[in-house]
Amino acid sequence: MRLVCTVVGVLACGAVWTYAASGRAQSFRPFDEVTSSCPKCPSPGNDKLTLKDGQVVDAIVVAENPKFYVLAKFGELRAVGLDQVAKLDRNPHADRGKGHVDELLSKGGLVVSGQLVSDDTATGYVEFASVGVATPMRILKSMVAVIFKSGKLYYSTK
Repeated sequence: MRLVCTVVGVLACGAVWTYAASGRAQSFRPFDEVTSSCPKCPSPGNDKLTLKDGQVVDAIVVAENPKFYVLAKFGELRAVGLDQVAKLDRNPHADRGKGHVDELLSKGGLVVSGQLVSDDTATGYVEFASVGVATPMRILKSMVAVIFKSGKLYYSTK
């Protein structure tokens, strides 16, 4: 319950993003229906993913690991399993941001992109610094499904 309260507080400021877990942990949940607040401004230059079910997703791939891509669009993050993507057209001019080094996937379906700060076996918590958030989150390791560090599997409950 503590993780949910912490995450809701962080989500309210728009710095951490989620996706719904179903079946496979990396099942894609569409982005919220948000449009640009500046329709006349130049496009940020999204990548284009075509999913195996035919759905086309315009977003920026900010991170990837052997299991899933992390997509960003209008301040939200989503994860989509590599096994669900039929084709990825990367925009060479897309601004992928900085700091998306590690990825954490919780058992409840939260995906966080940033950097693993600590893994304290004595307390059972991991600290994870999300991109754009000043204070790292403390997450019970028992609530974590998988952590990728620099693209390599660091921790998994499976």
